[in-house]
Amino acid sequence: MIEKTEKPYTLRSVQRELEKLEKSKEKKKEKIKSLTEEIKSENAKIKELETIYDKLYHEDLQRKISDAWFKHGNITGEQIIKILELSKQIQDKIDILDVDTMVNAVTVAYHEHTKKQNETETL
Repeated sequence: MIEKTEKPYTLRSVQRELEKLEKSKEKKKEKIKSLTEEIKSENAKIKELETIYDKLYHEDLQRKISDAWFKHGNITGEQIIKILELSKQIQDKIDILDVDTMVNAVTVAYHEHTKKQNETETL
């Protein structure tokens, strides 16, 4: 069986190896420092862009509301108030339902209501 022999170190070779490793370690620390600074800079830019995004999103949302409610002139102030009240009451459920499902539910409720009204009027 062949035995592995450990590399023979001299005082000088160990000293060079230590210096080499210290330089390598310092280079890596500098690289980490540089990358940390880049991350900080990018985080600041991300925050700035998120603020701009939020502002633009809300402006777009306000424009859509304005277009849907006021430009077409088909909706009254009372209807807007009812929509706002409805949205407050079902706020936690809105995200899980799609628009078609909600429209169908409102349509069914409307037909039931008008049917009951018609039955009451005919009596």
